Amino acid sequence: MTDFLLTMWNERHAQGLLDAYVQNPDIHRQMDELVSAEDARRLIAEQYAMSAERAVWCVEANKQPVGAIGVTYSGISDSGFDRGWVFYWNVPPLRGSGIMKHLVKQVCDWALGNTELGTSDLMTADISELVAQPSPCLRRLELGYRANNPTSASVAQFAGFSVEGCEREKFLVDGTPVDVITAGRLATGPTRVARNGGLHHIELWVSDFSHDLPAWTWLFQQLGWRVLDNWTNGVSFQDPISSTYCVLEQSPDVQACHNRMNAGLNHIAFRVREKDMLDRVRSDARQHGWEELFGQSYPHAGGSQHMALYLENSQGFEVEIVAD
Repeated sequence: MTDFLLTMWNERHAQGLLDAYVQNPDIHRQMDELVSAEDARRLIAEQYAMSAERAVWCVEANKQPVGAIGVTYSGISDSGFDRGWVFYWNVPPLRGSGIMKHLVKQVCDWALGNTELGTSDLMTADISELVAQPSPCLRRLELGYRANNPTSASVAQFAGFSVEGCEREKFLVDGTPVDVITAGRLATGPTRVARNGGLHHIELWVSDFSHDLPAWTWLFQQLGWRVLDNWTNGVSFQDPISSTYCVLEQSPDVQACHNRMNAGLNHIAFRVREKDMLDRVRSDARQHGWEELFGQSYPHAGGSQHMALYLENSQGFEVEIVAD
């Protein structure tokens, strides 16, 4: 098992930072272009070295940098800085270890003045330098992550952040517009805002998973949901904004085919922003395994004040997509 160290960045990390940059193209968006060790030294000195305006921590494994967790300060108040913007990136062996989310949470706890740092969750990570460093005692932390990055979303959620908004088509990634989810965490109150009665997840049992999967995958892609997890005869899709997820699974305990006319679940309804989205889904639905219901009354089959598309797949599951 790899041991990790949370430490301050310095110039001895330059070559390791360059190596991580070259070997992991997916982190290029997280920093300026690095061509040489000198570029890495300059970035460390100008953007990562500890200062009065920021705290950026290096995660080491075997004395090599494998991640960064930073807080840049803003919003001057009578007692100093008021807010902080959080960012993080990681590469193997930190990536996939399950440790990163704990380290991000610890850094955020520290930045907000929480003195109870260091738990059993961090048995393989040394955070003694973080504990020894005076906290800026910020009032609020903010961050953003791409809507198509469920891993970063789960890290933010674990660290106590609550989703606050969506910046639509903020970036172009390989020519494709990508939304950015914004989230915040306050020093006071619960680490994560939990709404009583909020929908946590839905679980749908199907009788033929391999047959049903393509239709559901296409539909969730149109709605902006992402694959959260998958296993033999099962998959889960998650809404990156609300974190609500839907499980699709062929359980060995399934006893009969779905019939929405029986007592129980009749249909699931999703929300989209505009009618153009309904029109796009409607035009492509049939070739992806969905038949339109009540098409003669589209888009007002649910009433003159209700704009929606109704679909049914070959297994009898009905989905309503509402534009509001």
